[in-house]
Amino acid sequence: MWFPVLVVMVDRKVFTETQVPLRCGDYQDTEVIWRNGKERLENKGNQINVEVVEMMGGNYSCHNAAGDYLNHTLVLVQDIPSPNRTRRVLEKSHDTDEYIRCLAKNYSGIFHCSWKKTEYRMSAAVVFVQVGRTISCSEDSDGEGLTCQDRDSCPFAEELSRIKLTVYFRTNYLLEDYTITPFYIREIGTVRPGFTCSTLIHWKQQRHIIYKLIYSTSHFILAVCCSVHHRIHTAPHFIQFNPSEILILSGPPSSVKPDKIDITKVEGNTFQWGYPATWSRPCPYFPLTFRVKVVQHEASCDSKEKVFISETNINATEFTVRSSYKKYCFCLGAKDDLVDSQWSQWTRYEVKNKPNKH
Repeated sequence: MWFPVLVVMVDRKVFTETQVPLRCGDYQDTEVIWRNGKERLENKGNQINVEVVEMMGGNYSCHNAAGDYLNHTLVLVQDIPSPNRTRRVLEKSHDTDEYIRCLAKNYSGIFHCSWKKTEYRMSAAVVFVQVGRTISCSEDSDGEGLTCQDRDSCPFAEELSRIKLTVYFRTNYLLEDYTITPFYIREIGTVRPGFTCSTLIHWKQQRHIIYKLIYSTSHFILAVCCSVHHRIHTAPHFIQFNPSEILILSGPPSSVKPDKIDITKVEGNTFQWGYPATWSRPCPYFPLTFRVKVVQHEASCDSKEKVFISETNINATEFTVRSSYKKYCFCLGAKDDLVDSQWSQWTRYEVKNKPNKH
């Protein structure tokens, strides 16, 4: 059975009356009566016109003379797009100036979008998601977000187009669409033509990352090396490109945000940690930088007053608190090392050392 949905575009700033044609189906030789909800309409026949006044849509059903249901058409009303149109379903984020915010935990092609409904439109539901590329999305069970995945995503390859995402919400017979500013899961720059086929080295000073393009038969091989404490560790991954497709990574987008990190306290006041389980691998190819901070016991990690050790960025996965304080809180965060991306949430570790007995 075919259940059509009609969307009527109106200008909510002025009074409008719109004639909308409805068709029951292939019932030319049948007496057809119509209802809008429980209200019976005077219009009869397989095809009729109904008048939609301003934002008053409806659920129009058609029946035979005996009252048996035949079909229905849902008529929704949508405001004509304009810069200053009133939005009723979602609240705008104060941080991003967007109605929808999308974040990724890594570069696997999976990302999550969330929103906040207004107080009086909590029952609004997602009716359609429009997204490009080879991306599929599913609504969260609580109706407060979407989980999306690019099925053709490769964490080591260039994204050829930005993601354009629009979510349509329905509340009663009102339809509102929300489009987030188009974005990449990661940002990748291209090597301009004119370089030789021998070796091209791009030095990333911030993390001592060396990108090497090495000519090998008919392909270029991108080898990722990581220099730590004057030792060179070759990452266990190679990517092949045709000569016309040489790429150099210039950094991921600011939307990628690592998960919180698990901390282990070892001997004395020494703390150790690893990369989040959800972060992309191999680690030398997707390095993280960490920020550590020590504040007073039970103080917030964001505190600027109750600080024992100020916020410090390190690349190691171990830190020793050299302090005589018996009670304190060790704070740890992480972000992508190669660009100015978002920090993870703080991980707190409360320490209560027992006083020494004399």
